[in-house]
Amino acid sequence: MQMEYVIALYKEGSMNKAAKKFFISQSALSSTLKNLEEELGTTLFERSNQGLTPTADGAYLISQISPIVEYSRNIEQRFAQKKYSDGLKLSVSCQRYPFCLQAFINFLHANDASVEKLRFKECDLGEVIQDVYNQTSDIGIIFISDNTNEYMQKQLTSYGIHFELLKAIRPKVFMRKGHPLSGKKIISTDDLYDYPMVAYENGDSTVYNFSEECLCANAYDFDRLILISDRASFYPLLAETDAVSTGTGIMPETYADDRIIALPLSDQNELMNIGYIYLNGISLPATTDEYIDILKNIMECYS
Repeated sequence: MQMEYVIALYKEGSMNKAAKKFFISQSALSSTLKNLEEELGTTLFERSNQGLTPTADGAYLISQISPIVEYSRNIEQRFAQKKYSDGLKLSVSCQRYPFCLQAFINFLHANDASVEKLRFKECDLGEVIQDVYNQTSDIGIIFISDNTNEYMQKQLTSYGIHFELLKAIRPKVFMRKGHPLSGKKIISTDDLYDYPMVAYENGDSTVYNFSEECLCANAYDFDRLILISDRASFYPLLAETDAVSTGTGIMPETYADDRIIALPLSDQNELMNIGYIYLNGISLPATTDEYIDILKNIMECYS
């Protein structure tokens, strides 16, 4: 991956633009470059207000690794294409939504004997996009808010990825039954700031465009912010404390925690646009259509 970072820095001429291509923070990429330069004992790029310029050593390194990076991509593409012809399969990456898992399990029940290769992965938005781009997954299920739509569409287009809307949902706030806010007839965003906010880490916790919470622009304004990485942590934190979180409000039976409720936010007009992404120009297996139909039905039933 270090080699791909160097190539991207050379092509983009900007730390910020290169970082966006890999859905990582500028600071993370800068740290990686610094570590590589220390390891090699040389400076690879001159930094200035105009951007990045390869040094003599940097230019030499780029000339040597460019063919290697290209060969690596060709090999990955060759075997990624091969997998589509090797039996009936389904591979899904998604942000951490329980209704995606229920749809996958329902798909299994309907096709238990006929599907040979299956993959289901819950991860942050950046990983979902990378999985689809690398053809590790056929499709990815993601959330794009009204505020982040323009930014995310540009990012997806740069990867040759298409976003197909499944459902636009008005956001809800998650909390435990008996929570001090649970008895209020109207809950506003301001009401939430008195309580800890639970949010998923997204690879770069400062990039709200990749958030899984509808209040992504405000989450880091909370005095008490609890960052987690999986749903196994999410439910106990909400069920056993006064912490809150936000999301779709879709909680299928047996796939969530019945100690948790989802209530509407009165002042949130921004919609959560839930949809699936896929790589343009790739023929998807028929199993993806069946999975999407199951997912749509679940979202209609519980939203």
